[in-house]
Amino acid sequence: MDVEIERLKDAIGAAKAEYKTLATALNTLESTLTTDDLRESVHALELSEKELLSRLEPLRAGNVSPVSAAEKEAVEHLWRKAQRDVGVRKRIFDDFWGLLYDNSPDGVEMDDLAVFSFLGSLIRTSLMCFGCEGTAGTGV
Repeated sequence: MDVEIERLKDAIGAAKAEYKTLATALNTLESTLTTDDLRESVHALELSEKELLSRLEPLRAGNVSPVSAAEKEAVEHLWRKAQRDVGVRKRIFDDFWGLLYDNSPDGVEMDDLAVFSFLGSLIRTSLMCFGCEGTAGTGV
């Protein structure tokens, strides 16, 4: 009887080892892509390549002229002016908001002034559009 138990324990150990090997092989097979998946991926990449090449073709043909230094400087000047304007408008609004808050009657919460809260959100949004959020000197 003891011999039979030992033989069965050995058989169980061998079966567990074989199970582990087969489970690892199955996981490996499940993690690989099927042929259809690979074909779809290749097709998507080919479409992307064609689209990128079609966008690159005008650049290679030389039909696109580079931006001149004067044009670049003009655009940068407009950008700096827009940033300054946003900063000035924000300071004006903050001053107005402060005056409104200081002169509001007791018991009136700033949340009750929904119109001005809406205006504040508009100004904050315009600041984010201009990229001025958190710039020095604007108090943001």
